[in-house]
Amino acid sequence: FSHAIASMASFLQPWNSRPLQQHSAHEGSFVPEAARRAGVGLVLEARGRGPAFVADLAPGGSADKSGRVRIGDKLEKVNGQSVVGLTPTELSHIISGTEGTRVRLTFRRVTSSFFAEHEELFEVDLV
Repeated sequence: FSHAIASMASFLQPWNSRPLQQHSAHEGSFVPEAARRAGVGLVLEARGRGPAFVADLAPGGSADKSGRVRIGDKLEKVNGQSVVGLTPTELSHIISGTEGTRVRLTFRRVTSSFFAEHEELFEVDLV
């Protein structure tokens, strides 16, 4: 359980809808505002190189505003590339980008009823 929380916590900053403040290679100086990385308002939960699931949506973030992404959706691809086997750090790097950058995420959603289970694969473009 604590490993899941630690993994989830590692995702809080990268997918937060606010820009991240990053240090440049020169200690004490900052990356210019235009080059700062930002996320799409997702909190993902993953264990090691296991699958990543949406654990939460940042209110007002790009994912929340899309109206398509839900808690429990499984992340399958980023910009058409499979994310199977990627670590949380690797996922963070490919999802976040310079503020205003568009990213296409592919999710798998499983829904079930009394009679059947249904899988839906869908894409959403987020900024």
